[in-house]
Amino acid sequence: MGSPAGAAATVFPEMGALLVPLSGEGLRLGLRHAERRIGDKISKQVEDNYKLKVMCYFDYGFRHFWTSKKPIVEPKDLRGMKIRVQQAKIFGDTINGLAAAPFPWRMARSSPPPNRA
Repeated sequence: MGSPAGAAATVFPEMGALLVPLSGEGLRLGLRHAERRIGDKISKQVEDNYKLKVMCYFDYGFRHFWTSKKPIVEPKDLRGMKIRVQQAKIFGDTINGLAAAPFPWRMARSSPPPNRA
């Protein structure tokens, strides 16, 4: 399942800045910046451009890669793999940056419609 941030970045491209991959010290610093300068700048852009009020920022947790074909131990193990991503451009750019092939999918087509009795 995708995160609401991916959907938001599709509609509000400014939000894509918060979807970049971070780890270790970068994660801690990234969250601190979202709470301050970067978050303030993005909030102002969203408020000015779309007349919406940003209420808060928070961490969605970690993203992982799984495969039944081979182990993924380091980024170079992703080279040449086809990886499903949300439609937000930042996800495709991230996978391209890892030398893999992004495969955007539409959430609406990922699951069958509910059974209405």
